[in-house]
Amino acid sequence: MPDVLRAADVLVVHLRPSPIAEHAIPTKILAYLAAGRPVLCAAGGASAELIRAAEAGLLCEPGNAGKMAAAVRTLNVMTPEARDQLGRNGRTHLNRHYAKAIVIDSYERELAAVMREPGNAPADSRPRG
Repeated sequence: MPDVLRAADVLVVHLRPSPIAEHAIPTKILAYLAAGRPVLCAAGGASAELIRAAEAGLLCEPGNAGKMAAAVRTLNVMTPEARDQLGRNGRTHLNRHYAKAIVIDSYERELAAVMREPGNAPADSRPRG
């Protein structure tokens, strides 16, 4: 699949607005960033924020065909170098912020902080007596 994604001129994410979509980042977006190709993101919330922060593509309102067509036209008139730069931006952002070691370290820090809060230490599981 990575070869298929890398062969694309642009990768499209289209998510219907929902409470979950406001906070979740679909794994396909991470795969798209890893492919190093520009992303056309028709979504809001966390997905749009990630593409914006990464400077990895263009955003448009989900469900708005006119805005999506305009974004496609914008991508079409960009030079190949400019589109390639969007893809490189996304891949660089992914490696800096979502690499496995970084994510695991972040989870470990969060879990350790929760465990330090009063009442959150695990119960002693040794037999008593």
